[in-house]
Amino acid sequence: MPKRFKNPLSSIANQFGVTVDSVLQPDFELHLGHVERVFPSSKEIKKSKVSLPSGDTSISQMISISPTTGILPSGRKKFTARPLLRGVSDSITRGDLVLYTSIAGKRFYLGPLNTINNPNYSPDHTYIGSVGDSDISSGYSKTFDFKDVPKLEKLPNLLDAFNTNMEVGSEQDLERKFTDMTLEGRHGNSIRIGSRREKPQIMISNQTYGGIESYADGSNISLTSIGSIKQNFGIFTLACDSVDDTNNPRKLFINHGNDPESQSDDIPVQNAFDYDYGNPVKPSWSDEKTNQIIMFSDRITFDAKRNDLTLSAYRNINLGAGKNFTLTNRGFSVIESNNIYIGKEAKNKAQPMVLGDELRILLLEIMTILQDSRALVQGVPIPLVDQKSAPMFDRIQRIIIELEARTLSGDPELPQPGPTKFLSQYHYVEQNVRP
Repeated sequence: MPKRFKNPLSSIANQFGVTVDSVLQPDFELHLGHVERVFPSSKEIKKSKVSLPSGDTSISQMISISPTTGILPSGRKKFTARPLLRGVSDSITRGDLVLYTSIAGKRFYLGPLNTINNPNYSPDHTYIGSVGDSDISSGYSKTFDFKDVPKLEKLPNLLDAFNTNMEVGSEQDLERKFTDMTLEGRHGNSIRIGSRREKPQIMISNQTYGGIESYADGSNISLTSIGSIKQNFGIFTLACDSVDDTNNPRKLFINHGNDPESQSDDIPVQNAFDYDYGNPVKPSWSDEKTNQIIMFSDRITFDAKRNDLTLSAYRNINLGAGKNFTLTNRGFSVIESNNIYIGKEAKNKAQPMVLGDELRILLLEIMTILQDSRALVQGVPIPLVDQKSAPMFDRIQRIIIELEARTLSGDPELPQPGPTKFLSQYHYVEQNVRP
């Protein structure tokens, strides 16, 4: 059992009726510290020859601190400290300003402090030092990657005042403003958990800088509950709808041909991508049908490493490509649909596909009729001959052999290679019989 020490002041209660632990000093104090070195991994701490604090099993996010007093660097010895919070650690580098404390013999830190409200550059404003071989006047290393990254702003948006009868920018509108919860990295990456009016939104962005209009740059995964893509991100066009080399705009059509256009503003069209989905000023807008997820980047890869990748939609599934579309798999492919059209003009149903085996049977019947045909010479039937009087029987027989049905074998039973060359061994079309 650990030793217990009696507090000589345990009989004294404070004004709230709670027994105090001490009236001499608080349980812990926070002090200012200047970051001298950071240790993202064991490789860095081994190179610096700093010993791992007793009891710690990992050095990730640990730092070396030089204590300061007031505005002058202290002459006290540098020491190593771990993050105060268990699961959340901010980005930190040499030259940042932190708060540190000692609790039961272990040193912890909080920070870096947000000295100038910039996510990438937070210099220690208490630091006074000369420019050396490795540092600049602010205490940062000369090799630090400086980048002008402004802190995220929540720019005004008409969605904030939708259906409120408030004038955007009015005093009443300004008084009800609120900021979003944001988690920002140093170099233009962030997670925003916020709202437009009372409608929530989550935006995960990488390599974007500044206000919400810039979210269309870099990579983004967003969950919105009001507003169209344009209203949330500014100008936005699908990559397959961009202008090609011949200056001809390509539009991602969903259904082609004789699908009717919408006859009412309350019913969105289904023959083109709905850029206005979620727009609260559209007649078709519904408060229950505005949620959408938007994801864009220069390149996107989906890879289900151990099981299925499933795409399901209540209405349409749209796939568009500015150049080529490739479908590759090691097994079989099944397209189950009421109707399949190859090319948008095929929806006119002017040219149906041919069933290969039905064509084979028809050709076989034609050749059999020709083989069984005879000419009458003085009442005696004789076989058909060509222009050189050679019998046509053998030539017809060779074609009949090529039209014979293929044998089935295997599990499952599949047609095996046969003499009929125009029948595919790998691609099949269903018969004109459905349940």
